[in-house]
Amino acid sequence: MPEASDVSVLTSADVQTGALLWVCPELGHDLPPVQIEQRWRRIADALKEALPDAPWRQALPAAVSAPDADALLSVARRLLMGWQVHTPVHMGLHLVRDTENPQASELQAAERAARRAPLGAVGLSADLADRLSRTWELPLVDLGHDASDPLKVLALPLEGASGQPDPVALRDVLVVLRPQIGGNDPARAAACADLIADTLTGSLARSALLRVVARESTSRLTDSARAVQDAFTLLGASHVMLGKGHLGDSGTLLLNLEVLAKGQSRALWSDRISVRLDDLLAGSADGLMRAIADAHAALMSETLSVAQLPAWQSLEDHQLLIGASQLMHRLSPASFERSRLLLEGLRERAPNQALVHAWTAKWHVMAALQGLQRRREAVAEAVICCQRALEADPYCAMAMALQGYLHIMEGHPPSEARAALARALDANPSDAFAWLFSALQATFDDRLDEAHDSLKVALALSPLDPWRYLFDAVAAHVHLARGDIPQGLAFAERSARQRARHAPNLFYLTIAHARSGNLHVAHEHLLQLRELWPQYNLKLFWDTYGGRKTAHATDFAWALTAAGLPER
Repeated sequence: MPEASDVSVLTSADVQTGALLWVCPELGHDLPPVQIEQRWRRIADALKEALPDAPWRQALPAAVSAPDADALLSVARRLLMGWQVHTPVHMGLHLVRDTENPQASELQAAERAARRAPLGAVGLSADLADRLSRTWELPLVDLGHDASDPLKVLALPLEGASGQPDPVALRDVLVVLRPQIGGNDPARAAACADLIADTLTGSLARSALLRVVARESTSRLTDSARAVQDAFTLLGASHVMLGKGHLGDSGTLLLNLEVLAKGQSRALWSDRISVRLDDLLAGSADGLMRAIADAHAALMSETLSVAQLPAWQSLEDHQLLIGASQLMHRLSPASFERSRLLLEGLRERAPNQALVHAWTAKWHVMAALQGLQRRREAVAEAVICCQRALEADPYCAMAMALQGYLHIMEGHPPSEARAALARALDANPSDAFAWLFSALQATFDDRLDEAHDSLKVALALSPLDPWRYLFDAVAAHVHLARGDIPQGLAFAERSARQRARHAPNLFYLTIAHARSGNLHVAHEHLLQLRELWPQYNLKLFWDTYGGRKTAHATDFAWALTAAGLPER
C-alpha cells in the first residue's frame, strides 16, 4: 500500500479552497495480485473518465481535489453506485485549503472519513458537510463518537439514492473463530491457532458467494463460552466455523472443524484432519485445503446466494433458474431437454434478465460439447444469447466470459478471447468461470505457467458442487498440457466420479491413460467419447483443438492415436 507521500493528487489550478475525495478499493483477505491490480485499474479508469481534464498519474489510493464540493460529491456517488457490487471501495470527502497542494493532514482526514464509513456509503467530515449547498436534503447518518479519532464523520449511504438494497448484504455471512488448540507448549499452540484462523479466513474469503468477517473483528470474541453466540448476535453471522485440536510435540496438529448454521442445533458440516505444522507454514497443508473446499461446498449446497442472481419478479423465477442449471449439469439428453424448456419459459417470464440469456448461452455451449447440438449451430445461438444478456446488463460477467470461450470455439485470434475474458474479470474479479476460461485460453496459447495461475484462482473460488466437475476437467487439461500426467489423471478421474459422461473429460481421460501406458483403459474411454462424438477423428482434432499450434498438441495427438482414434 503506498504511503501518504505516494498519493496521487488531481488539482485544479488557481483555486484556493475546495474539497478532497479519497478513494481506495476494499482489498479482501489474501486476494490474488491479479485481482488487486484489476480493482486498482477499474478505479483509475473510472476517475479518468469522470474527470477527464484533470492531470493524472498512476498511483493509488487516489486523492482527487476540486473547487466545488457539491460537484465532487456527485461524482463520488455516481462512481460508487457503479462500483458497489463488483469493486467495493472506501470513499471519503474532506475540506482542502489549497487544491493544488493538499496537506498531509487533509489527506489523512479524508482517508479517516472513508475508513469509518461502511462500504456502500461515502464518508463526509462534518466540516465538509457544512459546506454543501443543500445538506438538509441528504440522508446523512451520524457515525457517532470515536474515542480514538476526534474527527466527526457522517455517512451518506447509497440506498436512499438507488432505491435498491445492496446485493452484497444479501450474501451469507461467515465468522471464522480462532480454534482452541492445546499442547505442551502453550505459546506454540497459540501461534498455530492464529495461523489456522488466518488460513481459514483467507481461503474462504476468496468465495464470491460469502462474506467472511475480518479477523480484526473476530479476535475480539475472547470469551470462548460465548464466542459462538456473540458471532451470531453481535457480528450478524449466518454461519460460524470453529475448531478444537491438539498440537503434539512432533509438530502434528489433530484438528476438529465444524460449521454451525444460525438457528440449527446440529452442525452443518464437520471434519477431523491431521496437519503438520511445517506443511502449514510452507503453505502446502493439503488436508486443510481439502477441508476448506468441503466446508465451502456444504455452505453452498445449503443455499444459493441471492446476491449472484437478479431481482426476480417472484421466487418461482429464482427456483426455475436453479432447476435449469442443475438439470443441465446432469448431462443426459432428457435432462438437457428439460433444462432447455425451463430456460425458454424463463425467457418469456423475464426477458430483461441478463442471467437468463447467459445461462441459455451456456446451455448451447454444453449441448455442443456433449454432442447434443451441432457445433456451428450451437455457437451461433450462444453468440446471440450473450449479446442479449449484455444488452440487458452491460456488466454481466458470465456473458462476457462465455463470449471469450465462444471466441475459442470459433477459432478467432487469441487476442479476441483474451479481451473478452479480461472484460469479464474487470466486471467481476471473482467470477470463477472467467478465471477457468482464462486458464483454457492460456493453455491454447502455450502460456502454461499463466494457465496454471489462473486455474488456481478458479479452483480457489470454489464453485457450487454441481459445477465442480467442469473445473476439475479443465484442471486435468492444464496439467496434461504442462506434462504433469499423474496430476492431470487425478483431476480427470475426480471429474469422472462426479459426471462420468462429460465428453471433454473423456477426451482428457483418454490422453492421460495413454500417456501413462494404460492403453487398454485409454481405448475404453475413447470408445465412450466416440459414442458422444461419433464423427471424431484425428483430422477433426487438428481442425478443432484450440491449441493445435502448441507443443503439447503433438503429445495429445500421439496419445489419441495410441488409444485407437482413426485418422479420418
